[in-house]
Amino acid sequence: MFLKKFDIQGFKSFADKTTLEFRDGISTIVGPNGSGKSNISDAILWVMGEQKLKSLRGTRMEDIIFAGSETHKPLGLAQVSICMDNSKGTLPLPYEEVTVTRRAFRSGEGEFLINKNPCRLKDIQDLFNDTGIGRDSFAMIGQGRVNEIIMARPEDRRAMIEELAGIVKYRNRKKEALRKIESTEQNLTRVMDIMSELGVNIEPLSAEAQKAQLYLDIKDELDKLDINLLVRDLEQGENQRDQLAGDVEAKEASVTELEARIAREEATFEEERARLDQLNEELSSRQNQLFELKTSLQQLSGQLELSETLLAGIGERREAVEEDLSLQQARREELLGANRDKVEAHKTLKEEIAALEAEVRRTLSARDFQQQALEESEEKLRELNNEIVESQHRLASLKNQGARIALERETLEAREGKTRSRARELDVELKKLQEALEEQLGEAGSLEEELKEKRTRSRAAGEKQAALEEELNRTTRAMGELEKQLQLLRSRKKALEDIENEYQGYFQGVKNVLQARDGGQKLQGVEGVVADLIRTGSRYRLPVETALGTSAQDVVTRDQDTAREAIGYLKEIRGGRATFLPLDTIVPRPLKGEFREVLSLDGVLGTAAGLIEFEEKYRPAVENLLGSVVVARDLDAAMAASAACRRSVRVVTLEGDVISPGGSMSGGSVRTGQSGILARKVTLEELAGEISLLEKKQEKAAGEFETMAGQLEAERASREEMLLEEQALAARLDEMNGSIALARRDLENRQESLSLFRLDEDEAAQERLRLERQETRLAEEMETARREAEQLEEKYDSLKERIRETRETLGKLQEENSASRIRLAGLAEKEVAFREQLDSYYRQTGELEDRIVRLTGDLERLKSEGEDHQQTAGEVNRRVEQLGGSVEDLTFEISDLNAEKARLAASIQEKSGTSRELRRDLSALQKELNVAGQALARLESDLENKLRRLEERHELDLAGARARKEDIGDPAVAEKRLRELKKEMAFLGTVNLASIDEYARLKERFDFLEKQEADLRDSIGKLDQVVREIDQVMSRRFRDSFQQIAGAFRETFSELFGGGEARIFLTDPEDPLNTGVDIEARPPGKALKNLSLLSGGEKALTAIALLFAFLRIKPSPFCVLDEIDAALDEVNVGNFSAFLRTFSEKTQFIVISHRQGTIENSDCLYGVTMDRKTGISRMMSVELEEQKQKGAKA
Repeated sequence: MFLKKFDIQGFKSFADKTTLEFRDGISTIVGPNGSGKSNISDAILWVMGEQKLKSLRGTRMEDIIFAGSETHKPLGLAQVSICMDNSKGTLPLPYEEVTVTRRAFRSGEGEFLINKNPCRLKDIQDLFNDTGIGRDSFAMIGQGRVNEIIMARPEDRRAMIEELAGIVKYRNRKKEALRKIESTEQNLTRVMDIMSELGVNIEPLSAEAQKAQLYLDIKDELDKLDINLLVRDLEQGENQRDQLAGDVEAKEASVTELEARIAREEATFEEERARLDQLNEELSSRQNQLFELKTSLQQLSGQLELSETLLAGIGERREAVEEDLSLQQARREELLGANRDKVEAHKTLKEEIAALEAEVRRTLSARDFQQQALEESEEKLRELNNEIVESQHRLASLKNQGARIALERETLEAREGKTRSRARELDVELKKLQEALEEQLGEAGSLEEELKEKRTRSRAAGEKQAALEEELNRTTRAMGELEKQLQLLRSRKKALEDIENEYQGYFQGVKNVLQARDGGQKLQGVEGVVADLIRTGSRYRLPVETALGTSAQDVVTRDQDTAREAIGYLKEIRGGRATFLPLDTIVPRPLKGEFREVLSLDGVLGTAAGLIEFEEKYRPAVENLLGSVVVARDLDAAMAASAACRRSVRVVTLEGDVISPGGSMSGGSVRTGQSGILARKVTLEELAGEISLLEKKQEKAAGEFETMAGQLEAERASREEMLLEEQALAARLDEMNGSIALARRDLENRQESLSLFRLDEDEAAQERLRLERQETRLAEEMETARREAEQLEEKYDSLKERIRETRETLGKLQEENSASRIRLAGLAEKEVAFREQLDSYYRQTGELEDRIVRLTGDLERLKSEGEDHQQTAGEVNRRVEQLGGSVEDLTFEISDLNAEKARLAASIQEKSGTSRELRRDLSALQKELNVAGQALARLESDLENKLRRLEERHELDLAGARARKEDIGDPAVAEKRLRELKKEMAFLGTVNLASIDEYARLKERFDFLEKQEADLRDSIGKLDQVVREIDQVMSRRFRDSFQQIAGAFRETFSELFGGGEARIFLTDPEDPLNTGVDIEARPPGKALKNLSLLSGGEKALTAIALLFAFLRIKPSPFCVLDEIDAALDEVNVGNFSAFLRTFSEKTQFIVISHRQGTIENSDCLYGVTMDRKTGISRMMSVELEEQKQKGAKA
């Protein structure tokens, strides 16, 4: 496969479509700096899928699209295509030719095509993989890559071998595996943190669940007694309610009958009053109609007068239009008659002009014939003149030869004298050269000593640099370790923050209340749980947490109403239960005065409420829970404090041991970890402090890193300066050795010259005989040249006379032609005048026709308007007559309505008095009904309260309660047992019923997390095994590829340098995964040196040798070389071009170069130029092989 064709359009400076057709062998692209040569290399790289803008010498994708110039607008599209020969099936496609196209639009979109079919970038990359031109190949080699090898550190050079060996994908897989390990470790830390938080809550939650179960057992018995007693009271109340309801019903019937009579009387009253209102409205409406009719009558009279006035105006305008129309028609006829003669004269003039133009063409034909004859004669005259000049030159040349021979004779005589003088001088110079050679040998010895000293100092500086690099690497590793610790701490902090934000570890009811409050729509009076409203240091965290127990999740509310609203909300959503502490009703429970002396005992630290911080408004709630809890240093101090308080207060130690009222004790070991409720903020603060401390350490390490990096850079610069001095000294030594060699050669040359001077005398005698023979031959040739010159002069004079006669004839024809042209111009002016006059005639005629048409239209429109106004006037007259009759009818109707209005007013006044008497009777009866109703309401209210209690306490209606009715014996005994059960329930204190479900949920989650922990540890072990296997594969592939490249490098170096030797070696063979790769080379005639100690040209050629070694191990069907020979001298350019020619038998090369040796060795040459005004690059090509063959034939 090789690159056949390359199309580019709109890419950088190539605005116009440009096509390059490549052949096998070497194609070279040349052109001045800035002409756009390297844009071709960028375009090939881009179409093959390059995404890094830096590699394309740009900062944005728009930079690759032609940006416009002074003469050309910016383009919106860049397109590049490459066509490749696939006859050998190198590419995995069933085509003999494969064309890959890439487009980029200024809007930001882009597309790829394979044989004009759209595809993805990945399809392009997959197409080129394993073909030698993929992303990891050496199909594109630029000067930057050569410099990269020269300037790279050994660790950086190994990356090139990794790329060749295909290790990059394994290293990426290793990075991905390590990333997964880190992520899994973070997840493991998160899971363990959550397990730690859950573990702290499970044990106290188990005790709470047992207490809650006892509470439920008591509550069941209490509910049974309460339900039966409430059913008894409700049944008795229903009997009393039935008796009162009968009395109320009888009174309500009497009230209803009286209200019906009143309603009938008031209905009649309202009907008459409504009729009166209706009459008023009708009367007002008729009066409004009468007013409107009179107003319309006045308006119609005004319209009638206006229509008559408009009709008179239309008649006048119509007469004026008819008069103007007649006038315009007359003007049209007059204009038509006046211009008939001009039209005929214009026709005659055009015919005369045509005849005169034919005469001019005839004269021009004759003139052209004479002109051609004149040109032929002048051409013959020039040829004769050239022959005369050539004859004169030949004569002059012969004279010059004679003068030269004379000069040579004089020179020969002078040379003989100088030869004898020079022989004497050479004896003196030979002695001086011998002395100078001995002096240079001494100076070269001194330079060699100085060079040895410089190299010793350079090695010491290199060791110091290596030590600094090692220190810098240690600092880098330390920074990495700090970063890893930071990541772990941040991960743990993030896990705790997630737990905090998600309310993990909270009872379900508490979580629902807080989430509703956070939603912002309800429960805004909720302040928070107790654990969130207090602040305690790490020292008092455990005793306060132990003292609170599950009360840490008690919800503090602003008032009792908010607590009631929250309980209703939990019932509504069936969201569990919670305990609430309303700040307006909660009662503080401080330590009693008789026990406050216990605070002064040794080992007693104070009350729990006094050891924590909180806002003052939360004091009632905090004092209620912790005001009477004493905190002691240890269990002995706690026992003493409990005894001093007569076993009546709760005492907690710093280790979490508890002595309860009554003397019971609890304690033991505590699980490691923080509570996810009370101390989560303490943990987060501690983590924030640790993170801050590590960040400061990281910042300090970064500062040290910068300092060491600066020192390393300075050391590198110093060593580089030493190397430069060393190179300069070596160059001086090489120069001195060269001078010594030249001096020796000069000495030998002088000795040879002395022997040659003796031969010059014999040669001078022979030279004199040769010059004499040349002078005789030259005299004969000069005589022949004079005779030829005289004959040419005679022919020249005869031809000159004939040319003069032809010019006279040509002048006469020119005069005739000029006269005809003058007359023709006069006729043309008259014809233009006629045409202008006729143009005016046609324009005026057109304007008259347009005006006549417009006036005719106006006349028709005025006729139509007159007819419309006459019709309108008739309609207005008819409307006036109709309105007059309507006004008379409305006047009679208004009179009848006023009479009916007076009759209804009298009837309404009479019915109003009757209605007032009936209402007095109704008021007395309603008072009696109210007394009976109030008694019934009180009874029903009592029944409703009992029913509400039944529903609120037991969630039952009366029917459900009757279904659960049992025989409870004597009601008095039952009520006594009910009071006893309430005392037992109160003795239990605060009970968290949600703890039963919460304990089951937390236990289930804890078991799940334990399984998840095991799975994560197993995943980490498997990923570690994958990393080890990847390391083994990378080590093996790296060693195999290194051995291949090392052998190929030795061969390519020897071929490029014409001898010498070079090697690449590992800086740390024991660590193949991290070792660097260094280079040593020995050009022909020199000692083995590190790459950095070679001259600039030697470095470049050595780097090129390494690149071609890569290319030999992993061949590419074609390769683009962008000015990689720039740093080579002429000799090395020759070696490079010869090597390239050998290599081109297997690889097609596209070379961008300025160097003559490379250009001369090309098969095809492409030139790139740029017009500085347009800013557009253009191409031209030359087939050098064809040109060479043509030159050989010539």
